[in-house]
Amino acid sequence: LDSKFYLIKNKKLFGIYKLENEGFKLIIEPTFEKIEYIRYRKKFVCLKNNIEFIHDLDGKVIESRDLKIGGKVSEVKESEVAIQESEEAQSSSNKSEKYPQFIPIYNKGYKGLIIKTKSKGAKNYGAILRDTIHPIYDSINPKHWFNNCFVVKYKNKWGAIDRKGKTIIDMEYSDIDIKSMSFQSFRTKPYKQIFFVKKNDKWGVIGSTNKFRKFENKNEVLIPFKYDEIRKNVNTSFLIVKLENKYGVILSENLKLITEIKYSNIKNTYNTVDKFILINTIDENGKILFVGQNGVEFFED
Repeated sequence: LDSKFYLIKNKKLFGIYKLENEGFKLIIEPTFEKIEYIRYRKKFVCLKNNIEFIHDLDGKVIESRDLKIGGKVSEVKESEVAIQESEEAQSSSNKSEKYPQFIPIYNKGYKGLIIKTKSKGAKNYGAILRDTIHPIYDSINPKHWFNNCFVVKYKNKWGAIDRKGKTIIDMEYSDIDIKSMSFQSFRTKPYKQIFFVKKNDKWGVIGSTNKFRKFENKNEVLIPFKYDEIRKNVNTSFLIVKLENKYGVILSENLKLITEIKYSNIKNTYNTVDKFILINTIDENGKILFVGQNGVEFFED
């Protein structure tokens, strides 16, 4: 780079510092797999997840392209985004100064998100931190912030990204149950992250052994895509699955089916005897049966 710009690398990802007023300013966060400085165009070309972002010399995004389709996804005009951000931020500020704040941004029909949080670091405790998910998505859910995870729709398929735009769930699903994302770690051993997703009109569960707030490992299928519905009970001790209007129970601890799929309904509530779970099921005759966490029917009500 020339004498004003410095390429930095952090854990295999690149960013740019600019020499300004006898000091250094971070103008491009180290979130990109590759950065190329085009001197004659006075632009930076930054690559992330097969999407090419064009930054000007101040670090502002002015264009982005999806390399998978070879076309232009979004011409991001910072002036347009800034106006909408200012309006949203003012509205948000009037309501509350609580953080995190999620400010939707739009460009030519595409959607993105600005995320503002307060730093908890010792050196800059309380400082306002800002991340930008650029407006390249058909849909983005700004209200859900579980483990820095945002559900997005891209080319009519659903997936999820983190606050830096890194893919957490591949964009290949017809639906994602956002509520299921609060179902976490300690009950699903050894899987620290699990997601209820729909593929080919059937629901299943995917997950990984990643540690809290980290997504290095690829998701694997934990429950096959064969159910018409999957839901969790009140305290996530077990999952309720539905197939052809009949219900069964999957134990959260090992994600194994512990009953036949034969019940007309299963209640979200349950009883316990010495910490042993008794699940309230209803048979085809409308009678309540108590099924233990080992799958055995113990007695009727």
